[in-house]
Amino acid sequence: MPTERTDMPVVRWTAALACSLLVGYGHADITAYQGATLIDGTHRGAIENATVLVKGDRFIAAGTDVAVPEGAKVVDVSGKWIVPGLIDSHVHFMTSGRMYTRPAFIDLTDKVPYEEEIEWIKTHIPDTLRANMCSGVTSVVSLGGPSLEYNTRDLAARTHAAPTVFIGHGVIAPMPEFIAERMIPPWDGELTLKPGMSAEAGVAHVQTAVARGADLIKTALDNRGSRMISALLWYANWREFQQAVVAEAAKHGLQVTTHAHALEYARGAVEAGAASLQHIPADQPVDQAFIDLLKAKDVIVVPTLAIRKRTFIELFTKELELLPIERTCSVPGVVESWDEPIPPADDQSLRYRVQGAVAAA
Repeated sequence: MPTERTDMPVVRWTAALACSLLVGYGHADITAYQGATLIDGTHRGAIENATVLVKGDRFIAAGTDVAVPEGAKVVDVSGKWIVPGLIDSHVHFMTSGRMYTRPAFIDLTDKVPYEEEIEWIKTHIPDTLRANMCSGVTSVVSLGGPSLEYNTRDLAARTHAAPTVFIGHGVIAPMPEFIAERMIPPWDGELTLKPGMSAEAGVAHVQTAVARGADLIKTALDNRGSRMISALLWYANWREFQQAVVAEAAKHGLQVTTHAHALEYARGAVEAGAASLQHIPADQPVDQAFIDLLKAKDVIVVPTLAIRKRTFIELFTKELELLPIERTCSVPGVVESWDEPIPPADDQSLRYRVQGAVAAA
């Protein structure tokens, strides 16, 4: 059994521990949690029968040789686990709603108009934050959308039991406005894809992001399998666009993450300086040269592998199976909406709709 002691200025860990803190906070200067198995996030392995000391909103010590200060409140957590909070590195609060949330791909507007669903989502953002904490997610990265994303970050900062929200401004894309509107309908009149057909437009979007206090910049290089969109990306000189966004972001100490489903665009994004990729190329097998490029540039890849099968196909086919905790932690009304009948589609139509939904994620 390893004996470890770690000083950890970590603000939030698991939802279970957060709930315990809520109960004990304010009754003692220091609270000692004793008896749990600890994973401290330092690759040291599991630490059995650990003691964790909490002072205010800081973890001040953890291990098996930690002395409990006199007068500290002691909480027995034997049989439980204490682990660092999970990070959801790809979310969109604008799509945190029910089955009616993406009418461009599942058109149920005859049952619930998109404008009505927008209001539902805004009303239930506190529930969405709670659902994250319930699931052990203590940090989330919002990767594009309307002002709702920033508003949610502000709400989370004012809420005691809420995840820390980081904002990836965008999605900034080298495409004309009419294509952006067709891909994702406007949200309360606001474009959620930020279009621009020049490097100067990309720079302007970055400057807007800086003014709004974004944590990083998100671009999208995606033809969605369309020759027309491929031609528009070429016309907009997407490589120059990406380079300009990366350069302007760097001036303000911000990194760029890029949405790309095709190998050509993913490679170009990395060559232009993207610090991370959202999704993985799906149009052709990834070659060793691309893997070597990612390693050489220390690029982070967020694969979002569950999107195609679990989030879209299994919703279309009604084959999605949930764990009990997924139902317990879900936003009221969301899971229930998945029983809504979906307009029938043949295999080809289903493939097209899933491809479109994944491409816009």
